Amino acid sequence: MTEQFRNMETKETVLSGKNIAVVGASSGLGYSLAEALSYEGANLYLLSRTIQDRSLPFGGTRIPCNLRDPESITNAFATIDTSAPQLDILVNCAGIGLTKALHETSYDEIINTLATNLEGVILTSVEAYKRMLEFGSGHIVNVSSTTGIK
Repeated sequence: MTEQFRNMETKETVLSGKNIAVVGASSGLGYSLAEALSYEGANLYLLSRTIQDRSLPFGGTRIPCNLRDPESITNAFATIDTSAPQLDILVNCAGIGLTKALHETSYDEIINTLATNLEGVILTSVEAYKRMLEFGSGHIVNVSSTTGIK
């Protein structure tokens, strides 16, 4: 648990009771955001390939989701449908980066990065948007890294 949230109690906020899916919740910014949202009283749906393997100091429904697999994404949102009458917010925080020089990067590494960082975001957004349209409301937040800017 991050130091900032160590002694906090859940509080009533505008996010209390909102159904929020956080993609990439097992590590990095997605993990930190999910932790912060848990203290805001949100109902969390934590999506990640490795979410079942993580020990989390906060609650939420853990849903395995591989962004490189469209069927996995569809199944993840079907799981959310079984317990949430409405999806209020989707936060896309998952992503992978390549740290080697472009000329040393293989075609498979490029395709894997695009499948995760671009296709995964698009497909999760489509799934969330379909549900939000049904209720006439919702928010999609896509988080990106500045790692590639040099």
